[in-house]
Amino acid sequence: MTLLLTICLFSQPLTLTLEKAVEMALKRSPVLQQSYYSKQISTFSLINSTGDLLASASITGNYTNFDYFSDQSALFINPPEYYTINAGIETKAFSPTALWSVLNAYNNRIISILQYEYTRNQLIFQVKSEYLNALRNKHLLEVSKKALKRAELYYRLTKEKLALGSATKLDLLKAEVQMKKAKLDILNAERAYKTSLYNLLKLIGFGLKSEVLLVDVQIVDTMIYLPPLREVEEMALKYNHTLKEVKTQYNNKKIDLAYDFLSIIPSVTFGYYWDYGGSNRPSSINTFSDKRGWSISLSFNLLSYPINILNGYYYKKQKEAYYKTTLFEVIKNVRDAYMELRNSLESLSLSKSSLQQANEAYNLAKEQYALGKISILDLLDVEESLKTSEVSYIETIYNLEIAKEKLNFQTGMEVIK
Repeated sequence: MTLLLTICLFSQPLTLTLEKAVEMALKRSPVLQQSYYSKQISTFSLINSTGDLLASASITGNYTNFDYFSDQSALFINPPEYYTINAGIETKAFSPTALWSVLNAYNNRIISILQYEYTRNQLIFQVKSEYLNALRNKHLLEVSKKALKRAELYYRLTKEKLALGSATKLDLLKAEVQMKKAKLDILNAERAYKTSLYNLLKLIGFGLKSEVLLVDVQIVDTMIYLPPLREVEEMALKYNHTLKEVKTQYNNKKIDLAYDFLSIIPSVTFGYYWDYGGSNRPSSINTFSDKRGWSISLSFNLLSYPINILNGYYYKKQKEAYYKTTLFEVIKNVRDAYMELRNSLESLSLSKSSLQQANEAYNLAKEQYALGKISILDLLDVEESLKTSEVSYIETIYNLEIAKEKLNFQTGMEVIK
């Protein structure tokens, strides 16, 4: 009984909403997990580099056991045991290298956070786009199925009328062609729907052979407020994750160049040490009283100083040029997404009016055909126009939703809800 229940549960299709699809993708995506772990590694790297500024302690010990020489003519006779202990504490009073390491680790952590946010937002955008694309293909398939039912009906009617002598062979051929075309449209629509489902399931990390039922999203086919392009560009300059990441990389190179200039200043390290060596095992801290003292060290690399400055300068200029290139690319992407959304908004009103007109024309044509005022050829032409308008309307409303998500992604924030 339990096995039967389990089989039944697994045979049930997966009911998927847009929110659930996004949630599953965020949990299962290996690309996002990789970005998350990189972010965590950068955090511990910052902690580790900060620890280099603190004092460090070290202690080493050595124990040696010698045998007496049996040769009486030996000049030296070693003691049977010998102990050596060295201990010390040191701290960096001033170290450009240590400061640079901390600042560099901090900026790398900021970069990893921005990369994680970008990867996460990109994944959400991809899931939403694929989900909406699958819904669009699902509804286009429904339109094709309705068109096939109408085509089959008209084919039967035309066949009956031909038998009664009120239709011609041309009428029947036209109806047959229309029916076969509708069947071919269904095959194409089914293939497109399955492909979009495959892409969606692959993206969220679910079984590719799973049966899925997509829940419709609420589509508002009314005009929305679109902010001026200039405002949207300013939002992108402030919130676009790619631009923020490249800007942080550029700031990193400026810090590197500053470090190259400061590297002429010696690193100063202070320390205090204790040493012991003898045949007696040390029994207290007083044993080190004879050999202890302070130490100070200075270090810098004078020979590589000019080379490091030139190297750092050109690295900074390279990142500066890369930042400008990225800036232009971000603005271009935002403008393209903005124009795509504006075109979709302009197409919305036209597609709604065309669909209303096509419905009215189809209803009128059916009445006229029933009264014998028009031929089956005229009715099929009107039916084909209806299907074209239905397809155009569905594509327009879902393209509009995808265009909204694309503009939000390129901007880095929710411009259009």
